[in-house]
Amino acid sequence: ASAASIGALVFSRRGKGGGKARGWRKRSDALNAFQELLRLKGNAKGPLRGIRFAIQDVFDVQGRVTGLGSPAWAATHAPATRDAPAVASLRAAGADCIGVTRMDELGCSITGCDTVDGVPINPVARDKIPGGSSSGAAVSVAGAPKEVDMALAVDSSGGVRVSAAHCGLYAIRTTHGTVTLDG
Repeated sequence: ASAASIGALVFSRRGKGGGKARGWRKRSDALNAFQELLRLKGNAKGPLRGIRFAIQDVFDVQGRVTGLGSPAWAATHAPATRDAPAVASLRAAGADCIGVTRMDELGCSITGCDTVDGVPINPVARDKIPGGSSSGAAVSVAGAPKEVDMALAVDSSGGVRVSAAHCGLYAIRTTHGTVTLDG
């Protein structure tokens, strides 16, 4: 298949949820960045109060199944018993967790084209892919109206950096071991 035919297929599925599993999570945002809206409040007295953040579907939130962007994975795993330390730290500091962003299923792509629930819409180039496995995270930050101030996502092969570059943002990939991988 040519690149043009693959691109046509990807964009024809945008927003149509090609292959959505029964009972898969619901979202509500104009750019298809979110897989699930949570609206979890942070500590009202923390120094980050008023800051809104999103998380990629790799971070645990107590009571929610971390699905890695895959309905099949989510169906075989139990809900988290606690928030991931990175999520817990931001909430303790006052930041509000708005929701869980879309990602390539199991993080196995660099295009940002989620085959489960459609492609997040690149807010700076609507006819282009959002790039990276962390596409929903980048779109949630770059979008207008702005959904969140920042997003937590993983970057093992450029997933955060590629998504950010495609959406006109800067990304930070921390030094391995700086942020715990627990949860």
